[in-house]
Amino acid sequence: MVFNSSSPYPEGVISFLDTDLYKLTMQCAVFKFFKDVPVTYAYTNRTPDKKLSRTAFKWLEEQIGKLGNISLSTDEYLFLKKHCDYLSEDYLNFLKEFRLSPREQVVATFTPVGEDTGDDSIVGDVDIQIKGTWVDTILYEIPMLALTSEAYFKFMDTDWNYEGQEKQAFDKGLQLLEAGCVTSEFGTRRRRDYHTQALVFRGLVQASKEAEKKGFPGKLSGTSNVHLAMRFNIPPVGTVAHEWFMGVAAILGDYKQATEVALRHWVACFGNKLGIALTDTFGTQEFLRAFTQTVQTIEGGFPAETFKRADGSMKTYAEAFAGIRQDSGDPAEYTKWMREFYDKQGITDKKLIVFSDSLNIERCLEYKKVADDLGFQPTFGVGTYLTNDFTNTKTGKKSVPLNIVIKISSAAGNPAVKISDNAGKNTGDKETVEKVKRELGYVEREWKEGDETSRWGKAIFSAIMKNKIKINSKPEMYSNVRSFVISCDEQGPPCTHCLARNLEGCSYLTEPPAQLPATETRRRIELELMHRWSTSTYKSLASIPEDNQWLQEDMPRWGLKHEYLLHGMFAFSALEIVLCGGAVVIEEDYEMYYAKLAVEYYDKASRSFRAQLENVTAENAQKVFMFSFLAVSVNMALGQCTAFEEVYEGVLDRLVTLWELLMGNASIADQHFDTLISGALSRSTEALMVRTQLQTETPTSLSKETEDALERLSIIVNTACETPTSSQNTDNSETNLRIQSYRASFSAIQTCFVQDSKEIFKGIAIGFPALAGRDFGLALKSSDPVALLITMYWGVQLNTLGKMAWWVGTFGKKMVDEVSEMLWQPEPGHRIMSLPEWRDSISWARVEVDLMPLGETPST
Repeated sequence: MVFNSSSPYPEGVISFLDTDLYKLTMQCAVFKFFKDVPVTYAYTNRTPDKKLSRTAFKWLEEQIGKLGNISLSTDEYLFLKKHCDYLSEDYLNFLKEFRLSPREQVVATFTPVGEDTGDDSIVGDVDIQIKGTWVDTILYEIPMLALTSEAYFKFMDTDWNYEGQEKQAFDKGLQLLEAGCVTSEFGTRRRRDYHTQALVFRGLVQASKEAEKKGFPGKLSGTSNVHLAMRFNIPPVGTVAHEWFMGVAAILGDYKQATEVALRHWVACFGNKLGIALTDTFGTQEFLRAFTQTVQTIEGGFPAETFKRADGSMKTYAEAFAGIRQDSGDPAEYTKWMREFYDKQGITDKKLIVFSDSLNIERCLEYKKVADDLGFQPTFGVGTYLTNDFTNTKTGKKSVPLNIVIKISSAAGNPAVKISDNAGKNTGDKETVEKVKRELGYVEREWKEGDETSRWGKAIFSAIMKNKIKINSKPEMYSNVRSFVISCDEQGPPCTHCLARNLEGCSYLTEPPAQLPATETRRRIELELMHRWSTSTYKSLASIPEDNQWLQEDMPRWGLKHEYLLHGMFAFSALEIVLCGGAVVIEEDYEMYYAKLAVEYYDKASRSFRAQLENVTAENAQKVFMFSFLAVSVNMALGQCTAFEEVYEGVLDRLVTLWELLMGNASIADQHFDTLISGALSRSTEALMVRTQLQTETPTSLSKETEDALERLSIIVNTACETPTSSQNTDNSETNLRIQSYRASFSAIQTCFVQDSKEIFKGIAIGFPALAGRDFGLALKSSDPVALLITMYWGVQLNTLGKMAWWVGTFGKKMVDEVSEMLWQPEPGHRIMSLPEWRDSISWARVEVDLMPLGETPST
C-alpha cells in the first residue's frame, strides 16, 4: 500500500469494503436463508459522558446520508472473488448491485442536554435506529460506529494528532510477533478515523517484515477491515458475530434449538470454511450443548459428505469447526474449560482459539501461555488498543475512546438478545433476557472469575486466612483518621473529603448535596437500589462463585436488621449506577443525582457503623466485616466520580484513609476469624481453602519485566535497611521498626505479584495492606520515600485490578502518577533516591500503567 502518512484520507467512509469481514460473511448467509426477514438495530453509548455537539451531529447525519452513494467497484468485486472464495457467486452478484438506503432505513436524532438554545455548540445525546430487511440493513453497524467515533474526535476531543501512530503500532506489533503471537487487527468499529487505522496497519505490516527478518515466531495474519486488506493485498480475516445467533434465535423463537439451528445454517452456507465458532451469545454452557450434536444438513447447502468422518459417520459441530472465539468472561478459565470439553469429546485435533476481548500486549502474552500450555493454537484479534490509542497533546494524558455499540434489537418482530459469559455484556430487551435465562437454565458462570465484576471482594480475607496476620486491633482506627488530615470548618452534608474521614462538617462544596428524596420517590429509589444490588452490584464483592449466594441473599436480610449495612449497600449500588449507567427512577443528570445520593447514604451508614465498632460480637461480626469492606469500596468508587472532580483530594490523601480502612478490615477478620468462617460464609471458606492449596501447588509465571522490577526494588529495600537514618533523634527501636516495615512490605508486594501471576486469586492486591502491616502504614503516613516507592508498585497492581473492577477504576494509575512525580527528583543527601535502580523503578511503574515516562514530553 502506498500513501502519504502525513496527508489524511478524506473524512468518513470512503469505500463499500470499509467494514469488517464478518458483516459480509453474515450478509452472505442471510442472503441465502433469511434475506426478507424484517429487523431493527439500536445504538448504545456506554460512555454517556461523551456527547456530541449539534455541529458534530450534523456532520454525522451528513456522513450517514453519504453511505447511500457507495457501491462495490469492479476492483473490489474481483478482490472478494479472488480472496474470499467462500462468498457465493450469487451473493457477489447481488453485492455488485447492492445499495444502502439510509434515508428510508436510518433515523438519527439529537437530544440536547438542558435547555435547547438552538446553538450549534450545545451538546446532547445521540440516538440511532435502523430498520429494514436483514439483508438490506446488516452492513450499517460498522460504518455507523466508525463515523460516530470520528465525529466525536473531530469536533469534541480535538487535542490529538497522528504523529507517532505508525511507530507506536510498529512497536506494539514487534512485541507481539517477538513473543510468537499470531495477530490480526480488529479495530474498525471504534477507530479514531480511517487514516488512523491505515497508519496503524501500515505500522503492523512493517513490524511483520522486520519480525520475519529477525526470525521472530509470530505472524501478522491480517486485518478484519476488508478495504485495508485489499489495499495491502492481504486476505481479510473474520468469521461470524453474535448477531447471527441473536437473529436466528429471534426468528425461531425457540432458544433451546436456536444455537444448533444457527450452526446448521452456517455450515450449510460455508461448509468447512469460516469454522471459528463464537460461543458466548447465550452463554458458553448452552452453546456447548449444541456443539456436541451431529451436524445436520440443509437442502441447498453443502452435502453430508463434507462433514463425514473416515468411517462414514457424521461429525459433530465441535469436530467440524476449526476452533472457537473467546469474547467474554475470564479467558484463562474459558481456555481450561474448552480443553476439558474437547478432551471429553475425544477430539484430539489441535484446535484454534481466537481471543478478541479488550486485548493489549500484556493480555495477549498471558493468554498465549495458557493456550499453548493447554494444546491450543492461539490467535489474537486486537482492536481499539491499536486503532484508538492516543495521548491528549495538552495534558499528556490518555485520550479515552468511545465505548459504543450497535446491536440487532429485533428480528421477525421478536426481541433479539445476547446473554454472554459476562453479565455486563448482556444486551436487548430485559424481559426477554430474563425469560431466555429461565428457559435455558442459565446461571452466572461458576468460574473463579466468571463475571467481569466478580473478582475482587475478599482478597484481603484470603490473605488473612493464608497468613493469620496479627495486627494491633483498635476499634477507634476508623475514627482516628481525622488526627492527621485536613478538617472542615463549615457545617453541611459531607463531601468526599469529609466522607473519607468521618468528619461532621464540610467546607469543600459550594452547595451541599441534595437531601434524601421525599418519601414516595425515596421508596422507588430504594427499591431500585436494592434491585440493583440483588441483580448486579453484589457480584463486584464476590471473589469466588461461592460468595454469590450469601452476598445476594443473606446481605439484604442482614440489611433489614442492621440499617448501617442497608445504607452502605444503597450507597454502593448508587455508585455502580453512576459509574456503569442503568439509572431507572432518575434518568436526567443521573450521574450527579446518584453520586450525591451515595454520599448521603454512606454518611448515614458510617455514623451508625462507628457505634457498632465499639461492640463487635459473634452476632454482628460478619455484618461489621462486610460494611468495613464496603467502606473501602465506596471510597475508591467516589474517587472515580466526575461529579466530585473539583473537590477530589488526590490519591495520596485518600490513600492514607483507605490504608486505615483496609487495616481495620483486616483487624476485624483477625479478631473474629472463627465467627467469620462459619454460618453464611462457611461454603466460601471451604472453597477459599481449596484454592489456597491450589495456589501453593501452582508455579509462578511472572514476566521478565516484572521480575526485573522486583529485583530492582529488592536492591533498593536492602540498601535502605543498611543505611542509617538521617535523623539525629531516631533511636534504635524506631530504626528497627523502619527496617522491619521495609522488609515486610517488600515481601508483601512480592507476594501479591507472585500470587497474582498464578491466576488462582485475582485481586490479591487488595490484601497488600494486611500483608505489609501497620508499621508500614505509619511510614507511608510520614511520606517516607521508600515506603512511597513500594506503594507505587502497589499502584501497578491496583491498575490491573481497576481495568476489571469498576470501583477501583483508575485509582492505581493515579497513585503511580502522583507518587512517581513526588519521587522523581532525589532529595538532597538522600542516598537511596540516588541509586540508578530508583528511577528505573519509577519508569517501569509508569510504563506498566500506560503513563509517559518522566523526563519525556508528549508529542505535539
